[in-house]
Amino acid sequence: MRIPFLDLSIMHESIIDELDRSISQVISKSEYILGEEVDRFESSFAKYLDVKHCITCGNGTDALELSLQILKVRSGDEVIVPALGWISSALAIQKTGAKPVFVDVEKDSGNIDPDEVEKKLTKRTKGIVGIHLFGTPFDVRSIRRICDDNDLFLLEDCAQAHGAEVDGTKVGSFGDVSVFSFYPTKNLGCLGDGGAVVTNNDELAQKIKSLRNYGKLEDGFVSFGRNSRLDEIQAAILNVKLQYIDQWNEQRKKIAAIYRTGLENRFSFLAAENAVYYRFHILSKRRRQIADGLRKAGVEVKTSNILVAAEPVFSVKEKFPQASFLDEHLIALPLFIGIDDKALNLCLQHLNKH
Repeated sequence: MRIPFLDLSIMHESIIDELDRSISQVISKSEYILGEEVDRFESSFAKYLDVKHCITCGNGTDALELSLQILKVRSGDEVIVPALGWISSALAIQKTGAKPVFVDVEKDSGNIDPDEVEKKLTKRTKGIVGIHLFGTPFDVRSIRRICDDNDLFLLEDCAQAHGAEVDGTKVGSFGDVSVFSFYPTKNLGCLGDGGAVVTNNDELAQKIKSLRNYGKLEDGFVSFGRNSRLDEIQAAILNVKLQYIDQWNEQRKKIAAIYRTGLENRFSFLAAENAVYYRFHILSKRRRQIADGLRKAGVEVKTSNILVAAEPVFSVKEKFPQASFLDEHLIALPLFIGIDDKALNLCLQHLNKH
């Protein structure tokens, strides 16, 4: 029996009639860009997060770049970012001309370490980008305090943490601005690319709304913007899926609980109680042996490297012990909506042989 790492078809089959109906309505209206579906999603997602504004755009990377632009990050500035994660955050900082300053992470979560952040503050520090890695919220209250105490902005990268909460408050509402990706694999994903910026700041929201549409406002083109707009069909898909995000996140938590119980005392895990499990990871010093064994048994796992600070494009010579340890030992197990108990039990059987 082959067990894929990810299979989105089962989730989509469960709501296919709603998706078909929603897409057909867009086609029949012949309104494809910045129409009713986009307006409805922006309003609904802002309400879901309990923030004032949601402004959609073409993808999560655009959301990061637009956010840094309205936060006035420029050449000569420094922006702190975790050494572990996906490359988009650091690339977006680099593209402004500013310097991404990497910091080590917490060993138990893989998230940005507030103590390490304090060590990297300089007169040039403009802000902090925190990533809620793999669906586990970073210590956003501590990072928020550091920002407030030092007059820095906080940008939350929530691309892997739709619906995650800290003390009952959803991530995305702590930052000056926060960004989301709706890439198909995300907990809330469309069927193509998509992204959003959310904020409680009226002025920043207006600037994002202009920049994503060539810099246009009612009075004309007022700034040098870009074409980065979520299309109506993707918004329609997200409007359907948003109704299920909490239900699906609960399913992810149940799958993770099965893994944790079945592997207790054999592996350590990278997650927290308030995670929404975009990915579920175990750690092992025998990563290659275990991963190869699982693949031979038909279980697809991921061991991709995510130590961003080590990528050649950044030329960083500094060492990050915790981030490096995790980068070398993480194994991501199959986790998706619709994976059945038989598949999970087979995964556990193969893992418990090692």
